Order: sequence, then structure tokens, then C-alpha cells
Amino acid sequence: MILLLSLLAPIALALSSVTLTTDTTLTLFNGTNNPDFTLSSNSFDCSAYLYSYKQTKLQYQSNSPSTLGTVNLGTPNVTVSSYYGHFSPSVGIMNCSGSNCTVAIYHNCPTKLTSKNYFDIVKLNIQNLDTFYYYLSCNKDYEPVYFEWGQIIITLCATIILIFTTLTARLDAYNGSGLQFGVKWIIAAGAATFVIGILAIYLPFVAGPLVDVISWLVGIVAVGIVVLDVLYHFLRHTFMSRGCHLDKIPVRYIDVLSLLMGLAWLMIWWFTGKNWIVSDLVSICIVWSIVKVFKYTSLKIAIFAYLLFLSLQIVGFVLTIVQDNKDSVVFFLYTLNSPFQFQMPVITPTYGISCTWISTTSIFLPGLLVAFLHRFDKSRATNIYIISSITAYLLGSVIWNIICNFSR
Repeated sequence: MILLLSLLAPIALALSSVTLTTDTTLTLFNGTNNPDFTLSSNSFDCSAYLYSYKQTKLQYQSNSPSTLGTVNLGTPNVTVSSYYGHFSPSVGIMNCSGSNCTVAIYHNCPTKLTSKNYFDIVKLNIQNLDTFYYYLSCNKDYEPVYFEWGQIIITLCATIILIFTTLTARLDAYNGSGLQFGVKWIIAAGAATFVIGILAIYLPFVAGPLVDVISWLVGIVAVGIVVLDVLYHFLRHTFMSRGCHLDKIPVRYIDVLSLLMGLAWLMIWWFTGKNWIVSDLVSICIVWSIVKVFKYTSLKIAIFAYLLFLSLQIVGFVLTIVQDNKDSVVFFLYTLNSPFQFQMPVITPTYGISCTWISTTSIFLPGLLVAFLHRFDKSRATNIYIISSITAYLLGSVIWNIICNFSR
């Protein structure tokens, strides 16, 4: 009998379901836990998505309950609590018909909302079944005013990376040489970026795997270039020039070793669930390697590239809001979590988001421009252009973040 019950248990579980009715009906459980309602235990995963729900003003004022519906579960034992303790949700009346039940869930939001208590993560536990989590904003019409210091910190980090990569832009492993590119290459890169952005907005299930593949390829090469250049700069041993020929193509052993180290680091990034610290180190390598390898040939080309990619970013953010009415920062982080985003956790607990980020294009594009100005400065025995450009980058980024914080 026990063996028979153990065989039938998975079948019964697959036939059971749990739904939470707010303004729509959502499947929380159907055989296996829906990841949208699973609170990630990995604090280093910035892409961990959790379902978010905003109550209407009327629902908030009347404290209207959400309805939990269970199918084929008998009479469930349901408990509810909040993650941050901003309010105390409770279980209301339960109505059952056979093995199907409905349970009223009252969120009991504070009567006076502030930037610290307007939301919480609701924890819904059904005994002998599972635990579900979801973000709840008490009133969708309430616009909190708060300052996210994480954005300022990440801007300062980006500025430090910009300064460091600019001052170390020489590619020592190849005698300081780099690839000079013109307008055609910039337009091609812009077109590729635009296509990926459109896929991310309208076909995220296609863009996600594509960006993962690009992250692997670019990440391996970027980490390899940085490792190679660092080893070449500090060791300068005869081993650095040893190698062989593959079909008349000279290959140095150190080049292969550097790429293998890049592969190893990307494997660490992947198998740690895209850990944001590991990802940020890859991001730094991407910025550093691009500034080392690519060189602008004129100020006109540098400004053209900067304005082109800045325009593409603005278009992407606007399309995201128009398409899904989503915060573009949240959308791109959850959809395209990759080393192309320099990330860090938020300092202030925020509804629907666990991390803030800045695109690596926002670092290496100014970096290429500043590196060009730095070379121009050295030809004139001055530092005025590099100092003024870095100062403008820092002040502009800080002002932009302040505006974004107070115009949510």
C-alpha cells in the first residue's frame, strides 16, 4: 500500500494547482513551482526575477483581499507573512467545495505610505506543498521619493574604471599597436546593437540565448587579452615570445594560455549562476580590452560613435516603456543579464528590483574618446583634455542619476 501511494503521489501533485487572483488569475503551482514565485536564495544573482503586483488605489483604500484558489488539495493550511515587515498580511475566510478551496488574503498595508513601507515581499506558505513569494506595491498611484545611493556608487566605480583603462590603454603584448576603425565599422556595430536591442524588447526568448553566446565569445577574448597584457607587462620573459605555427600562422603559447584562462573565468561566471561579482570582473576586462585594442583615428569619428550609441540607448529605453510599460533598468537586467552590464545590489530596498547597473557601452565609449584625447594631450605635453573630459563624465553621470532618482 505504501509503495502504491508513493507511486500515485507525483500524479496527484501534478493534478493539483494553486492560483492567486488579484486583477488577473495567475498559476502559482502546477506540478512544479513556477520560478516567477520563487525567492532566490542566491544574493549574488542580479537577474533573479520575482513576480510583482501593484494594487489599485481602491484596493488599497478598502483593503480588498486577493483570493487564493486551490484545486485538489483538500483543506489547505495557509499562512502568510512579509519579508521586510513593512506590513502584516493575514489569512481571511476559507471556503471549500470538496477538495477545492478559496482563501482570502488581506495585505493590510499601512494607512500612511512612505518610501520605506509602500511595498514588501509577501511570503505565502501552504503546508505540505510549497512556499510562494511575490512583490506587492500597496498603491500603484503612490510614487515614492527616495535616493538610491547604489547608482552613485556604481557611477564612481565606472569613473575609476574609465580613468584606469584610459591611462593603461597601451597594448604592450603587441608593441602598443591597436585596430583603427572608421565610420563603416561604427555603423555596423551600431546596427548589430540595435538588432539585439529590438530582439530583447520584442523577442526576449531569442535575445537571451544570443546575448549569452556573445557574452561567452567576447568575455573569453576580453579576459584573455587582459591576462596576456598583464603577464607581458610584468614578466617580460623569453617564454612570452615562444610559440609555433599553425598552417603558417604564428601562435604564441602565452596567447593560448591567456584564452584558456579566459575560458576558465567564463565557466566560473556561468556555473555560479552569473554571480554579479564575477560578472563585473568580466565587464572590467571587456572595457579594458576594447580601450586597448580599438583606437579612434579622429575626434570626429570619436564623437560620431559616442552620439550614435547614446541615441541607441535612449531609443531602447523608450521602446521598453512603450512596449511593456516596464522600467528599462529592470527589464534589461532580468532579460539580458550579462557581463555587458556592470552591476551591484541596490543599497535602498526597492520594489521589483534587487540590483542596479550601468551598461559597459556607457564606460568604454567614453573611454575610447578619453583615450584619444589622452594621446592628443601627450602629443602636446599637456593634460587639459583628459582632465576636463573625465570631470565632465563624472559630473554628467552624477547629475543624470540625481535627476533619475527624483523623477521616478
